[in-house]
Amino acid sequence: MFGILNHVNNATSPTRITQTAIPIKYEIKDILFDSDEEKYECIICSLELFIGSEPKALQCKEGHLACRSCWERYLSTNKKCMTCKTPISSISELSRNRFLENEYSNWLKDRLVFCPNSNENVFRLNMLGLPAINNSNQTLHQDLCNHGVMKFSELENHYKVCESRILQCDLCLIKFFSKDSDKHQNECSKVYSKCVYCNSNIQRSSLSDHHKTHCTKYLIECSHCKIMIKRDTKTKHINDDCLILILFVKNFYVENFFLDQK
Repeated sequence: MFGILNHVNNATSPTRITQTAIPIKYEIKDILFDSDEEKYECIICSLELFIGSEPKALQCKEGHLACRSCWERYLSTNKKCMTCKTPISSISELSRNRFLENEYSNWLKDRLVFCPNSNENVFRLNMLGLPAINNSNQTLHQDLCNHGVMKFSELENHYKVCESRILQCDLCLIKFFSKDSDKHQNECSKVYSKCVYCNSNIQRSSLSDHHKTHCTKYLIECSHCKIMIKRDTKTKHINDDCLILILFVKNFYVENFFLDQK
């Protein structure tokens, strides 16, 4: 009896909520399986020159390369090339090295790499500021990706299904691992679902209160006969249908009848 009631007193499944992947920040040297190439690094800060949709490498007229950030810092106080001292009045006088960009692209696509989420240092860096992910029952190594090596050209497709991706719920804004996506779907407090009794759309966090106090069609127990009835039929049930009260009233009149006869 109670098992059936517990099954009935559940809301229908909510619609699927959308979840956005949080971009992960890393340098190519963090994920390379084999060695990197220093010629593709900035001579000042040693970071990659070309990775990303916007190439960071710029060169002076004599071909001396550095990343855009380093050029901007240097030219703010020095109006010349940091290597050959050629005069440079602004960053607009610098140009891209198309040949080196293409060479780097061809070199990179066949490099063997690990998923960025398998690098502990990268993983820790991208977890900063994400308290919802912290779980005392898990260790960091259990959350790291263990896919193994792949070509860099395969990394984008892998990352779309990587269970160690950090996602953010578009409703409650809580962040969690991709492997916990279904769990969050079932727990998100901001999801709306239909009440199986009155068909109202109720936020999951308010559903319990809705059933306890507001839902007119929710099953409640008659305090007299213990039968489950709909909340909005309580008055009618007590006045017309409750067997205990009917028997009580009947006995009351019978007893008073015999008392009157005496």
